[in-house]
Amino acid sequence: YLNILTTTRYRAVVKSGTCASAPSTQRIITVSPTSVGGTVTSNATVCSGLNGGTLTLAGHVGAIQNWQFSTDGGFSWSNIVNTTTSQTYLNLVTTTMYRAQVKSGTCVTVASAPATISVVPSSVGGNVNSNMTVCDGVNDDTLVLSGFTGTILDWESSIDGGTTWLPLGNFNDSLFFTNLTQQTMYHAIVQAGACALATSSAVTISIDAASVGGILSSDNTVCASGNSGNITLVGQTGNPNNWESSIDGGFSW
Repeated sequence: YLNILTTTRYRAVVKSGTCASAPSTQRIITVSPTSVGGTVTSNATVCSGLNGGTLTLAGHVGAIQNWQFSTDGGFSWSNIVNTTTSQTYLNLVTTTMYRAQVKSGTCVTVASAPATISVVPSSVGGNVNSNMTVCDGVNDDTLVLSGFTGTILDWESSIDGGTTWLPLGNFNDSLFFTNLTQQTMYHAIVQAGACALATSSAVTISIDAASVGGILSSDNTVCASGNSGNITLVGQTGNPNNWESSIDGGFSW
């Protein structure tokens, strides 16, 4: 027999002289369908170290011999003792491929189409540089986010010490602020792939009240070479850095 496609029985029919014919014993050639590996479903992207799922083999023909996994893109494979149609994974830290080995009867063993579990790094919020103090109403600067992992989803600001935060609609790694009038905190929200959101360190922009020179006590007229007195400053905002005098009507001090 050669290349038969269906299970087939064979026997011989024997006749001796004028005697009735007699059949031989039968032999059965059982034909197994060709092995078909099927397909593992489905690909997924997960967060490093905090993940889990179940893969399923479908469309295969034959018995599952075992599952296999690869962490080098399918170059080499390691066996997993599992003959069921499902395979679980848990807390992967490296992108991993999975497939099943299938064998139908005496046919050759074939591998299924694999599924790839892509592992992305965990979200890292990073750091914003740096706390600073600016003058009330006349100020500007640029904050920069560094050391983060993932995509910047937004920046947020808070004027109540971090109790509540408002989104700013900024998806860049820098944030420009201008003309703040009250203490304000800023941070960024970052997400890597399907990982949980991460929040950067917060920076606080403190506000100094604008300088107010204040008022000196009233003018006075005194006698040359025989006078003394005190001049008093009131109503100022800030600390006096020094006093100045002018003898040319205020042209130079």
